[in-house]
Formats: sequence, structure tokens, C-alpha cells
Amino acid sequence: MKLLLFPGIVLILSSILLSCFPKNQPLKNAAYNSSGQGYKGTIIMSRNPSCPYLLVVSGLKDTLDPINLKDFTKNEIPTKVWVTFSNLKMKNRCNQGRPVLIQTLKNRSATEQ
Repeated sequence: MKLLLFPGIVLILSSILLSCFPKNQPLKNAAYNSSGQGYKGTIIMSRNPSCPYLLVVSGLKDTLDPINLKDFTKNEIPTKVWVTFSNLKMKNRCNQGRPVLIQTLKNRSATEQ
């Protein structure tokens, strides 16, 4: 009886603890455009061949590694962008940034600096 009771208690306690954490938290300090364009970001080149480009989002202290950046660009990589992204649960490709998946990417005009 004790062998069945212990796993049940552990399962109930772990589900209670996991339900306390929010699932989708918005980025608190990042500069998000309220018109739906996304976060204000800058794309920079990296010296590491594992992650050739890094994404710096205004107000966010982490540097991001956009793994699918080439899907949104044809020839030239823009520097000033509006971007939306989702975090990835995968091993980092490089030490400079954590991996993210870009969902939308738009050029930011000179007036939106």
C-alpha cells in the first residue's frame, strides 16, 4: 500500500507546483510596439561561425541567436528590425546568444529609430 501511495503524492505535489508557473510571460523590459509590429531589435554580425548573426532586443539583457534568420531575408541582412520570436528549448549553438525562432521580421525605417 505504501508503494502506491508515495508515487501518487509525488505526482499530485508536482502538478500543483507546475501549475503555479505562468506559461506565456511577455518580455517585461523589452520595447514592444503596441501597433503589433513586434519588438525593436538590431541584428549584428558575430565572429562565431556557429551563430553568424545575433539579435539584440531593446530592453532585453540577453542576446539572441535567431536560428531561422535566412528564411526571412533574401540577399542582405537588415540591421534595424521589428521582430517577434519564440524561445527554443534546445542547446545553444554558441555562447553569445540563446536560440530563438523568428516568427515575423520587418525592416525598421529611419524614422522609427
